[in-house]
Amino acid sequence: MHTILQALSRLNKFHYARVNVRGMFQNIRTEARAIAALRRPAVHVNHQHFIHPRDIQRFARIEAKCVKYINMVREPIERARSNFDFMRRLRERTSDACNCRGRLYDRCIEEAKIQNCTKNLNLPSVAAYFLGHKAYASYSRERDSGSSCTHQRQLEAVEMMKTTIKDHYTFVGTLENFVNSIERETYTERK
Repeated sequence: MHTILQALSRLNKFHYARVNVRGMFQNIRTEARAIAALRRPAVHVNHQHFIHPRDIQRFARIEAKCVKYINMVREPIERARSNFDFMRRLRERTSDACNCRGRLYDRCIEEAKIQNCTKNLNLPSVAAYFLGHKAYASYSRERDSGSSCTHQRQLEAVEMMKTTIKDHYTFVGTLENFVNSIERETYTERK
């Protein structure tokens, strides 16, 4: 993605800024001001939560309508499986606090109600990229508490993500289907 954006920025004369901060809860005010400081037109790439355009407008005095979002995400199930395997191997080296030593992802999911090894591994959620700071913090606190994160709350979070995508994203695709995602976008009409 970065290689493509670099090439497009040279060809189409826009400023490309890649930020290597991966912390999900980077300060909104700091991030909004960094975006405001970019030369226009610009593409700003960062691996973090969705920042609502009204927050960028509030902290950086950029009109919300000037902010457009695109996102390329990994296929969610494969991403979860990959993260599980990575975190399990990492934790097995130090201790088995996650109680996942030697477990396969499918087995861990099957036993989630008895022993939530996916929760113990603290696997990231794609929800972070579409909910925004406050909503994701609330959702993840409930999810991690185990008792109050009901199926209904999960459905509400999914609806919030769908609304965010519909209202603020120009494009969302999957990395595994990068070419098809972009080709399909060419034929999709926008309101």
